Formats: sequence, structure tokens, C-alpha cells
Amino acid sequence: MTEQEWKDVLASEGFSDIYIWHDDANVEYPDHLHEKITAHVILSGGMELNDHGHVKILKAGERFDIKAGTTHSAKIGPDGCRYVVGEK
Repeated sequence: MTEQEWKDVLASEGFSDIYIWHDDANVEYPDHLHEKITAHVILSGGMELNDHGHVKILKAGERFDIKAGTTHSAKIGPDGCRYVVGEK
């Protein structure tokens, strides 16, 4: 799907804050949480997500959602990562 198609999907699911985010290579996000439900759709590059010890490697075209208040961490891949974020 295209960037706009993903934005449309998230909007149809009730995500009101939808934006594009980009991280440079190897950026690390230590354990943190979000106050809202968040959806992340990888557009290019990749990311390693650690959710309570469950590690998942995410690449272009993949989506993951995080429940509000869920502690997780992430590491951006060697090519950086560009992704759509939706919050509700």
C-alpha cells in the first residue's frame, strides 16, 4: 500500500493523529510507553521492536500496534526507518 492508503486505513480505524516519522540508522528508543494506542506502519527501512521480551524485526509494509501504557523498546535498523504513526 502507499503512504496515503495507509493514512486512509488508519483514519478509517479511528486514529485521529496521523503523521510520518523518520529515524536515522541505529537510533535506539529505550523502554517507554505511550499514553494513546499507537499504530506504526513501516514505509522503508526497518526496526526491531521489543515488547515484553518478544522481539520482532519489522520491515517495509509491516504494521504493529501498541496498546496505551504498554512498555516497549525499539532499535532502528542500519538503513534508518520511515513510518506512518497513528494515535488514538
